[in-house]
Amino acid sequence: MKDPRVLLGIAVSVIATAMLFYVVNPWEVLDALRRADPLAVVGCAASVVIAMWVKAVRWRLFFPRPEEIRLRGVHEALYIGYMVNTVLPLRAGEVVRAFVAAETEETSKSTTLATVLIEKVLDLGTMGLLLFALGLVFPDLPESARYAAYLSGAGLAVAVACIVFALAARAMATRMALWAEKRVPPLAKIGVAGLLNAFLDGLSFAQHPLTLAWVVVWSVVQWSLSAGTVMLALLAVGITGGSTYELVEMTLLVLVATNLSMAIPSAPGYVGVFHGVFVATLALFAVREDRATAAAVVEHALVFGTFIVGGAYFLLRGDAVRTSGRRLGELVSRAKSDDSAGAH
Repeated sequence: MKDPRVLLGIAVSVIATAMLFYVVNPWEVLDALRRADPLAVVGCAASVVIAMWVKAVRWRLFFPRPEEIRLRGVHEALYIGYMVNTVLPLRAGEVVRAFVAAETEETSKSTTLATVLIEKVLDLGTMGLLLFALGLVFPDLPESARYAAYLSGAGLAVAVACIVFALAARAMATRMALWAEKRVPPLAKIGVAGLLNAFLDGLSFAQHPLTLAWVVVWSVVQWSLSAGTVMLALLAVGITGGSTYELVEMTLLVLVATNLSMAIPSAPGYVGVFHGVFVATLALFAVREDRATAAAVVEHALVFGTFIVGGAYFLLRGDAVRTSGRRLGELVSRAKSDDSAGAH
């Protein structure tokens, strides 16, 4: 029998896609795509490629000794992991990229997995901070988005408080994690206490002012490029907003909404859910559904298409071939079994 999580994800994507088809005219979407500005489309694709390189540069800084980690190794692992998330269910890509990077760079798998966890927490925190900032900077933000912004600020404050507590009282935090593992079997299976300690160990980069400064710089560059990807997708199909101010507002809100929507169960590649959230966000600015859908299709195709092409290339021609082989299914199985072994 198939994993129920897979069936749930497929069901959510099917429902989201059906709802989208209910409100849009596919022929109008196709017409908008045919009229898309080719220069903006090329720029959108280029921004994805550059952003992936920047993301690899920043990821490398999370390792205890970044100078011993090759940029090429983490860059290839990043693409392969993102490809796995795009084409296979259950989003095993993060475990796979940690496994590939650990194999190619000959470093600890638990340490590498901790760097991925740190990256995810940092990105989630960045999205929360950006959403909160939107509520402060843009006074005309739609009311529903404003409530989400304030809720995001509260959630971010709680998360920061929890991290500060765990750092200040690490022994107590570990005991609490072990207590939770004994009472909640799924947490024990994941190995929450071990992940917590690996996460806190990984935060050592914050103790080095220069490294921390570079993490901030590369984070700003990465998210600026990601915002540029969204804006170019909008411009490609003629969505310009009433002013530059509104275009920036739309771009940032779509960026936050689509990134946070990846937590929703869906089919591989976030099909349907990504598009639905994209269109619903632009609806707050009275953007027509057909143009919004066309912009969503442009961004989704270029972003996730880049992941697939890049991941396939590095899987076949990169360093991962020597350590992990070319068969994707076998690679995922090895990464999962290795992760399960390390959790105990």
